[in-house]
Amino acid sequence: MKITTNVIGRINNQEIIKYQLKANSGAFVDILNYGGIITGIWVPDYANNFDNVVLTYDNLDSYIANPGYLGAIIGRHSGRIGMARFKLNNTIYNLTKNNGEHNLHGGNIGLDKRIWQTRQLDDGLKLTYFSPISEEGFPANVRFEIYYRLHEPATFYINYKAYPDAATIINLTNHSYFNLSGLYNTGIKQTLQIAANEYCEVGQDFLPTGNILAVENTAFDFRKPKLIESDIHVKELNMTHGFDHPFILAHTSSPDIVLYDAKTRRELNITTTEKAVVFYTGNFLANTNLVNNGKKCINHLGICLETQNIPNAINLPNCQPPIYSPQNPYSSTTIWQFGVR
Repeated sequence: MKITTNVIGRINNQEIIKYQLKANSGAFVDILNYGGIITGIWVPDYANNFDNVVLTYDNLDSYIANPGYLGAIIGRHSGRIGMARFKLNNTIYNLTKNNGEHNLHGGNIGLDKRIWQTRQLDDGLKLTYFSPISEEGFPANVRFEIYYRLHEPATFYINYKAYPDAATIINLTNHSYFNLSGLYNTGIKQTLQIAANEYCEVGQDFLPTGNILAVENTAFDFRKPKLIESDIHVKELNMTHGFDHPFILAHTSSPDIVLYDAKTRRELNITTTEKAVVFYTGNFLANTNLVNNGKKCINHLGICLETQNIPNAINLPNCQPPIYSPQNPYSSTTIWQFGVR
C-alpha cells in the first residue's frame, strides 16, 4: 500500500492535509486531518471501472461548513441527546444546544470540526485528538485515537479508541454517505440488507423514544435484501422524511449489513462490534453545497450506515449505554469490505 499527502489549505494557520491510502489493487481512500473526514473512496465495478462511492464536497470551505457531516468522525456523542442534558453519577451535565433544544453529533464544534494529529502506519493512518473536560459540556478529559487501515484488495478498517480520565459517555461513528453507483443513481436505488430483528422508534425531533419494536411486517424489515426506495414513502416515515432510525444488530451472522448496486454490481459488506446502526437516507441533503465534481446535491443522493450505540441512550431507562472510565476505555471496530458480485 502507498500513502501520499497533499496540503489543501489552512485553518487558523494550521495545515489541512489530505492523505491518500492506495492499495495495490488500485482502490484508494482520501482522508483529511480536519475532522478525520473521508473525502473519497474509489473502488472498481464489475468492468474494473473506478468511481468514488461516497459523497464528496468539491472544496475545503464546504467541509468547514459541512452541514451534512459528510465523511466525518462524529463525537463525542453521535446522534441527538435530548434537551442537551444527561445525568451521570448524580450530576447533571448541560451540553451545547446545536439542534433546537438538543445536542447533535457532539455540539457546535464536535470531533468533526477538530484538527487531528496524524501518524502514518504501514497500512494506514492514526489520528489523535485530546478533548479537554467540559468541551461542548461533556465530562472528563478524553484522548481519542482513530485508526484508518486499508487492506487488499479493498477492505477498510476503522478502529475507534478513547481514553477518559473520569466517567463519561462516548458514542463514535463515521458519517460517510454511500452511493455505490458512483452517483449514476440516487442512494435509495441501492439494495440493502440489515441483520436486525428490532429497531428503535423515533419520536419528535428525531429522538429515539426508547421503544424497541419488531421489524417484522413493517417497512423496517431489511432482514432480506430490499430496494431502499420501495418503502421510503410509507406513512410511518412521513415525520422523518425517510429512514433515520437505529436498528439493533442481531450479530448472528457476518456481515451485519450488505449494500448493493445492481447496475455496477458493487457490494459493500459491513461488520461491526457496535450494538446498532443508524440507517439514514440523506433526507435533508438538498440545497447543500455541490458534490463530486459539480453535481447538485439532492435528498437521498447518498445513504449513511452509522455503526454506533443508540443515540440518546443515556436518557432512556431501557437503553442504558456503557459508561466509560479509566478502568473501562472505549473501543469499537467497523469494517467496510468492498467488492463486486
